[in-house]
Amino acid sequence: MKPLFLVLFIIMFLFSLTTFCQNVGIGVTTPLEKLEINGNLKISDEIVPSTAITLNGLSNSYLTLTNADGYISLTPINSGWAHIYSDKSKFFLAKPFWLQTGILSAYNISNLILQTNGTTRMTVLATNGYTGIGETNPSYMLDVSEDVLFRGNDIFGSGSLIFQGAGGGYVETKSNSSSWGLVVREYNSSDYGNIEVDANGFNLGYLTSDAHITINFSGNVGIGTVSPTSKLHVSGDIRLTSDLLFGNSNNRTQTKEDAGAFGGRSGFYETSSATAGENWPVGSSNYWHLVDCRHTNTTNNYSLQLAGSFNDQKLYYRTTQDNAAAAWYQVLTSPRTTFNRTSTTVFYVDEYIQFRWESGSSDLQFSPVNTGVWCVLGYYESCQLSGIQNAPHSEADDYSGTAGSWTSIYEDSSWGNSGWNALNGTFYFSKQNESSFPTYEIKFIIHNSKLTSVVRRFDP
Repeated sequence: MKPLFLVLFIIMFLFSLTTFCQNVGIGVTTPLEKLEINGNLKISDEIVPSTAITLNGLSNSYLTLTNADGYISLTPINSGWAHIYSDKSKFFLAKPFWLQTGILSAYNISNLILQTNGTTRMTVLATNGYTGIGETNPSYMLDVSEDVLFRGNDIFGSGSLIFQGAGGGYVETKSNSSSWGLVVREYNSSDYGNIEVDANGFNLGYLTSDAHITINFSGNVGIGTVSPTSKLHVSGDIRLTSDLLFGNSNNRTQTKEDAGAFGGRSGFYETSSATAGENWPVGSSNYWHLVDCRHTNTTNNYSLQLAGSFNDQKLYYRTTQDNAAAAWYQVLTSPRTTFNRTSTTVFYVDEYIQFRWESGSSDLQFSPVNTGVWCVLGYYESCQLSGIQNAPHSEADDYSGTAGSWTSIYEDSSWGNSGWNALNGTFYFSKQNESSFPTYEIKFIIHNSKLTSVVRRFDP
């Protein structure tokens, strides 16, 4: 029965075909191709184990699917390539696209371009493999035109970017914490250094997550501290093997116009315009030096100071005691002078007055720079001369001194107008009605044929 059914099926099938010049038409009366079907074509594997359509022909034969909107052709062109052609500008795949070998390449000299929604997102140049993300003409192996965020998970619990050289060392960039810190580490074996940016500023460290050097938002640099309050703030000892250069012309001397300025710091200072009005010694002018030793509390004005002019050998000192205008005192450059009583000797000179022993009349004399009256107080403790009041004894008198001339205030051989007939004593000189002139203390001692003088000056 089955053979009869098969024969009848073939006869009916042949009667349903229309042939024209060896062309076969199914559902069409005038076929233009070897096989032309007007309707759907279904091929199933219900009869044979597998289903396939095999086209044998020339190397340029195509399987072409055509409708009113265009066509798509599929065929191998040669032994190395299979081609898919279409008259459309784009292909649409409705499902994920999987590559068995994982290889995706542009043809010949064309660049590989990846787009989303018609916009180029990534370009790989055919000439050198340079890859651009957001950059259509990359200049480097990876050229990114927008921001990049790296995420990962390591001992810091953050992302990491590693650049490794041919020698094995590498630089690692990572986020240190949720505070947007940045750590860049360069490793050589177990050694590494840190560069970190956090709320304190820009930090440098070595073999630790702690900062050794910090640059804060004000540009202050801290070594051993993450909160520097000065341009250079060091917490710890400093060791120098060469000079420390600072101040004017890097000579470690700074300018200080007012010697009593409040809130200063210890150091070496100079001025080119010293005046008593700016708390330098009386009579000062032009260039002066100052050594200033300040108290640790900068809110007070306690200091021990030494000062001197560039132009002479006089040295002055004072303690300010919280008073910028505290009096200066001169350090005697010749605190002790011993000479023969038979020789006229000038034993003290400054910018206001001179003192001398005049051997001819055995007088103690003074010569002022400016004419005026000087008050003299004398006190003696002992005397080697006869006919003199018993020691101790003191007397005071005023003397008119003429500029450039010598005036006697003591006579050894007679009572004199003031009775300074005693040598082993102390004399005080002060200019009458003048508060801006120094006061002088002279200790004057006789021993046999010698005299010894000691002079001390008190500035206003």
